[in-house]
Amino acid sequence: MTLNFLIAPDFAPERFAGWHMLNTTLQRRSGIGLHLLTPASAHEQADLLTAGKADLVYAGDLQGNLWRFDVSANQAANWKVSFGGNPLFTAKDSGNSPQPILTAPLWTPHPRGGIMLGFGTGRNVTEADRTDTSEQSIYAVWDNSKFTMSGGALTVEDDATKRISGGRTSLVHQTMGTTAVATYQGRQFFTYTALPVNYASTGTNPNRRGWYMNFSESGERETNNPYWFAGPYAAFPSAVPAQGGQQANESYTISSNVERPFLTIMELISGAPPKKALFDTDGGTFTGSEVPASRISNMKESVTFKTTDGSQVVIDGVNQNLGKVPHSPVGSSARWRER
Repeated sequence: MTLNFLIAPDFAPERFAGWHMLNTTLQRRSGIGLHLLTPASAHEQADLLTAGKADLVYAGDLQGNLWRFDVSANQAANWKVSFGGNPLFTAKDSGNSPQPILTAPLWTPHPRGGIMLGFGTGRNVTEADRTDTSEQSIYAVWDNSKFTMSGGALTVEDDATKRISGGRTSLVHQTMGTTAVATYQGRQFFTYTALPVNYASTGTNPNRRGWYMNFSESGERETNNPYWFAGPYAAFPSAVPAQGGQQANESYTISSNVERPFLTIMELISGAPPKKALFDTDGGTFTGSEVPASRISNMKESVTFKTTDGSQVVIDGVNQNLGKVPHSPVGSSARWRER
């Protein structure tokens, strides 16, 4: 059994090595063959889809809908929107207002079958967006459809009753920490205590379909695609956008607020924070006294990370090099060389 996984061409080339390492880890854990497709352009991506080289496409929209498209059929005329033409899930805030999804979802096989998808909400496209303080969130939702292979062809269960029609009520609400557990050179480090997510049909609070967590800062929203940080840990970049002056003819002093970036890391399936220190919270090198943290502020500065194989990496936040953090699988070591 082999599945084709297409990486959209909007991912920077330096991210591809991480995808290949993830691909290796997934194959070892699931026993399913995975083949990565890396089109260089939207045109090449369309050719691959037309040629039947991809089976499923997940995508969000401005109304908070997360759609699943079944493109496993040989003929494009037979491609379809899953779940009877309805979205798998719709992201809405506590006031029931839609939360836009502009970034690509992250995915991984779920241990109970199906696919786990992680994504964040929010946008910064129009003039009004920069001052918008609508509640935005991180989500991890479980598509528990069955996927089977027969005769080299993928069959995707399309049961409309398996869409997450209950919205947030079907998920566990995780709360992002707002009290810093450490501060170093203007950066603050945070963590939180996660609630258990019971995917089973029995026990306490059963039949959960994932979890969600609201961003803690007013105006904060996801700004870039989430990515795999190390092992089971997913990284979600976010920010409160910069705000400039409001007047068209300003010529002297411009009132402005600089961007305030953040990075939040947690296990995608459980929603739990890292159990060990991933950030250097006291400067320079890892001494063993670091406080375990799952979130860091002020990512415009350089910061030291620690991967699951014990190596240390200094990331220059000014140049947005977070995508170059090694994605080393849990339980194995990975060697990384940057060209």
